Amino acid sequence: MRALAAANRLIVEKPDAALGLLRKRFDRMDPAVLGAAWQVVAQAHARDIAVSAAGLDHSQRVSLEAKLLDPKEALASFDGLSSNDYLH
Repeated sequence: MRALAAANRLIVEKPDAALGLLRKRFDRMDPAVLGAAWQVVAQAHARDIAVSAAGLDHSQRVSLEAKLLDPKEALASFDGLSSNDYLH
């Protein structure tokens, strides 16, 4: 989780540095296309990676609407399902 938090922080706080790392991985992609795509991706990253009941509820609703989750498997409550201990 520390690696995920550090990667997310890099993307949010230093998107150009993160793009520099990605350029090595996507060296065959047109740099202009990669740069344009990165603008969208970097903006879409969460500013806060803490898990919340509201976030879990939203994710479940999206999964239900997309028919990725059977309604009978939906949770009525997310209490006790997660903690944010990994953020410390």
